[in-house]
Amino acid sequence: GSTVAMEEIMGLEGKVALVTGASRGIGKAIARELAACGATVIINYNGSKEAAEQAAAEIEAAGGKASVIQYSVADPAAVEAMMKQVISEHKRLDILVNNAGITRDNLILKMKEEDFGDVLDTNLKGVFHTSKHAARQMLRQK
Repeated sequence: GSTVAMEEIMGLEGKVALVTGASRGIGKAIARELAACGATVIINYNGSKEAAEQAAAEIEAAGGKASVIQYSVADPAAVEAMMKQVISEHKRLDILVNNAGITRDNLILKMKEEDFGDVLDTNLKGVFHTSKHAARQMLRQK
């Protein structure tokens, strides 16, 4: 049998990936894996600049390419600005991973409607807004 280089199987060289909520946890692991496969990874974060920069530093130390970008996916105007910045800086977007999410766990009787709204804005509407803007760019790129 023939052997195939990992880059041929998972080759993402020249591809640009945006991972929301990628400063820690599952998002960070996804960002690291995409970078290991050759993609330039944009680590989106909302609150923890230090953690996002550490994730980028780890990717770069392993030979990958990464940058960080701060925007709240819960804010439609911020998502639009984020996508414009990504395209301005990287000229393309090939992969979007909607990973950002928050929790406001509480008993339903004690949960404030505002907290529930924050969860919906980030976890559901954030996916809608980032996907919508990413799809426009991806369609332009075919």
